[in-house]
Amino acid sequence: TGYCMSEDAYSPSCPAEDFDPCGPDILDQHTRIKKEIAAELLNSVPNPAFILNSDRRIILYNDTLSTAAGERRTNKILGRRPGEIFRCCNSQDSKCGEALPCVQCGALRAIQTAMTGEKAEEICMLLSNVDGKIKAYTFKVNASPLTISEKQYFIIHLNDISDSKHKEMMERVFL
Repeated sequence: TGYCMSEDAYSPSCPAEDFDPCGPDILDQHTRIKKEIAAELLNSVPNPAFILNSDRRIILYNDTLSTAAGERRTNKILGRRPGEIFRCCNSQDSKCGEALPCVQCGALRAIQTAMTGEKAEEICMLLSNVDGKIKAYTFKVNASPLTISEKQYFIIHLNDISDSKHKEMMERVFL
């Protein structure tokens, strides 16, 4: 069923007990990875960056991601999937990566490629729905596999290219 995107809590239509994205296993992975890789390393990246586990759930992220997603609370980011923190319209009714349109998602394709052990770069276009306001994003997504303590993780970097894509489109229209 997914979960609700309210500001402070799950809504009655989607009770918290249905899904706890930031459970003990996510917190354990977060703590372990944070010790292995200094959080400062991710924070040195100027673009949103995060590390996913094999379930595509965020276990470590930089401050730029929380700013870009408009979310400062750790419990609203850890354990979530990328489309869920950006409130992708396709993840409103199902989990990120499981809706029919998700097969076209560049972020999902990049992550799936990284899961095969290869680096990937894809363009991801998504519509975000925050309190009924729609915002379009275009990201260049770089995904790479990352092995830490013999476990497989994936580091993701997002570069917001929305402005350049908009400019490119406008140039095509007028030229």
